[in-house]
Amino acid sequence: MKQLTLLLILLGIISESLDARQQQIKSEIRHVTVFSEGAQVNRISSLELKAGFMEVVIGDLPINMDQSTIFVKPGAAKVRSIQFKVNKHDRASDLPVTQEIDAENRAAIDLLEKENSLLNVKLEVIKQELEFIQSNRNVSGSLKDYVAIKSMNEYYRVRLDSLLNSQWNINEQKLANSTQIDFIKKLVNKQSRLNIYPSQSIKAPTGELWLTLESDNAHREQLEISYYTKQASWIPTYDFRIENVNSPLEATCIANVVQQTGEDWENVEVTVSTANPKVSTRAPDMRLWRIDGLSKPPFASDTREKQKIIRAEGMVTGRVVDESGEGVPGVNVVVIGKQLGDITDIDGEFSINIPRGQ
Repeated sequence: MKQLTLLLILLGIISESLDARQQQIKSEIRHVTVFSEGAQVNRISSLELKAGFMEVVIGDLPINMDQSTIFVKPGAAKVRSIQFKVNKHDRASDLPVTQEIDAENRAAIDLLEKENSLLNVKLEVIKQELEFIQSNRNVSGSLKDYVAIKSMNEYYRVRLDSLLNSQWNINEQKLANSTQIDFIKKLVNKQSRLNIYPSQSIKAPTGELWLTLESDNAHREQLEISYYTKQASWIPTYDFRIENVNSPLEATCIANVVQQTGEDWENVEVTVSTANPKVSTRAPDMRLWRIDGLSKPPFASDTREKQKIIRAEGMVTGRVVDESGEGVPGVNVVVIGKQLGDITDIDGEFSINIPRGQ
């Protein structure tokens, strides 16, 4: 018994130690640069780091970001790994409110089905009584008393009318109950398929950034996170005004920003840019081209020369594949000893720009 108690205590200590080494934090958007196609989002987050390694999870991120553009800039700590995951959150069928709704729907269906069963019993009784009346109608033919015959026929007429009306009403009630049962079943199936219930709002899937940080000492760390998303754009519209033909023309450019990232950009500093993030902002190296009818344009055929210059600029590219040769997406590729790295895209390709001198 003592050994079991000691084991439970040790497991509790280990669990608390693991929890202490994993921390979930939030981030807030500080600045957004919107391009004609896409946008760069800059976030900031802070946390208390302990000495050694710690796993940090930054949640509530959009799932439509370009994972290959994720960049994390730490303060004093070192980023050892970056991994992007999708949190689908709890399904509607797992929520207590949903379970309560399902129970109410099942109870309503059971009640209607029991009522239909009782109605079937009444229909059976009416059916037997109708058969009994039909089989005994010949009795009136053997009667010689006119008054007795008339009285018996009147009884049959009234009773048959009552039974047939009751039969019709019961069938109508059964049809109404069956229609209501089908409606509830269809509603439940639709709600289960959409994971949407009136009394419970289901949170849409969000992205999570899992970081492994290394720190030499305990301190408060600040992280800067940036990434590119295609779900945003802006277009310019112009407003021209002039008072009269002798007045100068006033032209105003208005930026119409559209974003479907799922993020809240309210009270966020937004900058619009005409730049293309897919094109390098570094000025190209202009090479001499002699127009003499014999010289070829630079890089027209000498591909190896171009590759040498690319390597000299520090751009390292590659592709991560599995055993079958297929590209592996989401792999962290880092430069040992440097805070540089990239995440492979959907084709398993990566590119790391290493500054000159490093």
